[in-house]
Amino acid sequence: MMQCTRGLKRIPPLLLLGVLASGASPRKPAPAIDCGTRIEGMERLLQPGALVLLGELHGTKEIPRLMGDLVCQAAGRGVGVSVLLELSAENDPSFEAWLSSAGQEQDRQRLFSTREWRSPYPDGRTSVAMFEMLDRLRVFRRLGWRVRVFGASVDPRHESRDESMALGVRRVREEAPQDLILVLAGNNHTRVDVRESMGGHLRTWGLTMTSLNVTASRGTLWTCRGPTCGEESVELNVPDGKPRLDLTPKALHAKANDGVLSWEHPAFHGSLFIGRITASPPAGTRADPGTPARGSEATR
Repeated sequence: MMQCTRGLKRIPPLLLLGVLASGASPRKPAPAIDCGTRIEGMERLLQPGALVLLGELHGTKEIPRLMGDLVCQAAGRGVGVSVLLELSAENDPSFEAWLSSAGQEQDRQRLFSTREWRSPYPDGRTSVAMFEMLDRLRVFRRLGWRVRVFGASVDPRHESRDESMALGVRRVREEAPQDLILVLAGNNHTRVDVRESMGGHLRTWGLTMTSLNVTASRGTLWTCRGPTCGEESVELNVPDGKPRLDLTPKALHAKANDGVLSWEHPAFHGSLFIGRITASPPAGTRADPGTPARGSEATR
């Protein structure tokens, strides 16, 4: 008993009082957040004030998951992150409501209430994986991390969709100059050698950025061709292996529709390889937002 008393005397009085009053053992530390795959070299791009364009293949599980990983890795270090998606800015109120919500069914229905999430032509931009990414961001917000989501296209009636998206990116850059801005859009929009692309407009306006072409080796994706949408197999001319970042400027051997190319610039500042890809179906349809859309068997 004497030995026990001497041990208690070493504990500061206020702390001892709290322990004796509660009768509880010290709290366990909160579980660490899993930020997924860490790709060597990416952290130096995920800095306050940076602008990173990720040129994607629509309709995969892996690319939205990668976007969530990057947000986690930056926001978890205290960096404010603004995410822009290849959707209309009319989604902004529902994005903010979702991030601030408890993630209940009524919250999900509100998120899916805009025309793009209920489109009869779901081309991969509103996939299950994209919704799962938004759900991860909602959890990050509840942790107190500074995360926001926007639709890039400020005016769907704009003569140029790419310019409309570029205007959306510039708007967020001006509103939040210290935020890391991550833009996820199709790689034809994020290339910087075409003057009429989103990336080309941003380059012309003098915004400092890094444009990465997200590449894969093989797998499946959900896409729309003609009047039908469905799962499609792809095999790209990229060696398989672990996810990796390559900051060697990349050309893209695809001619713009209007032929307006600027060969003074590479198409991308580098590439981000993610390995094999898997198709992610739509998160909802006009008839039933809770049921994945079914494409034509001919496209599978």
